[in-house]
Amino acid sequence: MLGATILELHHKAGALSEHQSLDIAVGFVVSFIVAFFVIRGFLQIVTKYGLKPFGWYRIAAGLALGAYLLAH
Repeated sequence: MLGATILELHHKAGALSEHQSLDIAVGFVVSFIVAFFVIRGFLQIVTKYGLKPFGWYRIAAGLALGAYLLAH
């Protein structure tokens, strides 16, 4: 993702204003920090409980989404 973002920014560098560049930089930093903590928390849960609860959660979420989509 980082490589694709850098390439895209390189191609469109002239079209971005200074304000837009700052927005992209802030978004990148915030996304990195949030992802770091989310992944760290997920790994702690997986280490403690294994992948079984996560699997059941994904199945339940998929069934709920399927039911919602069928109802609408």
